Amino acid sequence: MSDFMKSIKRKAFTLTELLIALGVIGILTAIVMPIVFNLAPDQNALMAKRAFYTTETVISDILNDNYCYPRTLARSGLDDGLGYSKCKKWGGEENTGSLSNEDAATKLVTLFADRLDIRGSITNQGSKKIFQTKDGMIWTFSHFNFVANKPDSYVLLTVDVNGAKDPNCGQSSTSGQCTDKNRKQGFDRFTMRIFARGRVQLIDCWAILAAKIDKKLVGKEDAICNENQDSGTDVDECADAPASADHFCCNDDRWKNSDICNQCASAPTSADDYCCTETSGSPWVGTEACDPCSYTTPSGPNDECCASGHKWHGTAICDVCSSPYSVECCLTKTGSLEYGDKCCEHNEIKNQVAACRNEQIIVTSKFYVSSEKPKDNNTWGATKITSQSTINKTLPFNLQIKYIRGCPGSGVGCVNYGQGMSCTIDIGQSSCNASETFITGTYPYKFEFTKSDPERGNFTGFKPSYDMPSNYKNNYSVKFKFPGNLDMY
Repeated sequence: MSDFMKSIKRKAFTLTELLIALGVIGILTAIVMPIVFNLAPDQNALMAKRAFYTTETVISDILNDNYCYPRTLARSGLDDGLGYSKCKKWGGEENTGSLSNEDAATKLVTLFADRLDIRGSITNQGSKKIFQTKDGMIWTFSHFNFVANKPDSYVLLTVDVNGAKDPNCGQSSTSGQCTDKNRKQGFDRFTMRIFARGRVQLIDCWAILAAKIDKKLVGKEDAICNENQDSGTDVDECADAPASADHFCCNDDRWKNSDICNQCASAPTSADDYCCTETSGSPWVGTEACDPCSYTTPSGPNDECCASGHKWHGTAICDVCSSPYSVECCLTKTGSLEYGDKCCEHNEIKNQVAACRNEQIIVTSKFYVSSEKPKDNNTWGATKITSQSTINKTLPFNLQIKYIRGCPGSGVGCVNYGQGMSCTIDIGQSSCNASETFITGTYPYKFEFTKSDPERGNFTGFKPSYDMPSNYKNNYSVKFKFPGNLDMY
């Protein structure tokens, strides 16, 4: 290596120097960024200013077009909705408007849009007329209040300066107030009132400030108007209820859910109400207010309006036993009532149900079956049945219990049909026993003794009966209860 190359000294930044440099850059950035941000143009304010002055210019041009708005004593200006032969776009060459029919609203919007560079065509949304210009702004004419020869009659024009982009709100009821009522900047909608003689009045405070000659066009500032100096209205235009659903005050929170602005604000009074149709989009669809059964009374428990989901479901009309001891409910269970049941307190029930009139005796029966050959499934030999009858209270008379043999489905015991067994429960006693023996015939059989309901009086094999002194029969009744199974021996 030459002496020259050796003489070159290599130098570089140290880590400390790099950190110091980065720190200085960060401080400068923090200082400069707010300045740069405040120097950025307020695009919405610029577009609002442009829309306002464009509107003033176009309205002036229209009113100064003597072919479309000739000066007559019968009209103030924009309230003239007639078509004229020399007005190209309204009654003339293109015959957009009829020469005989007057339509001040459509005439104004047609001529206004014709002087702008619009995208697509004019559309109607209810009473509103809307179009979009190629710069992205959406223009909406509404509340056409023109009255012939009334200079103070007007129309509203709302402009969304950035189209469909958020936040899509302004500061006034006419332009649709923002959800955040504390918002003071960043609005993108404003409304102008265009009077019949051409005067254009800004309504939203932020647009009023944007239109000022001395408006600062860079940075953002709170939209706070000086009521003594600014040209906007300081009157609460929506203090009173609007006259119709298309009135601009229906955008105001105070009125948008009123019956005038919202046809379906109140509950429907009929299932045929418009608010009960799917097309209405009403929150009442599918509710009790739209149920046909809400407006008719069921004929009885079997009426379809008594089904679950209807107004009447569970009421006394649909469920007679919603009150379990009402006469109506008690009449449905006369076959199962016993002495002492609360239903028996009704004379109507007492007259129909003997158990309600007589003190009831419950006889519990227990049967035991035995045979000479109990382990032989096919041959039982001599079959003996023993019964034990027990009552629930002691009686002041002798009660004779009888079990009369029937003829079961298998034919068993039919040779001795009509016979049976009996015993007597004496005064002061609570039970007695009885028995009988079947003697097999020429063929062996297995004795069958079954029943479907332990509390039935009739059962396969035996039919119970009882006997009591005649002078007690009007005061007492007997009910038999049978065991679920027989005891075999």
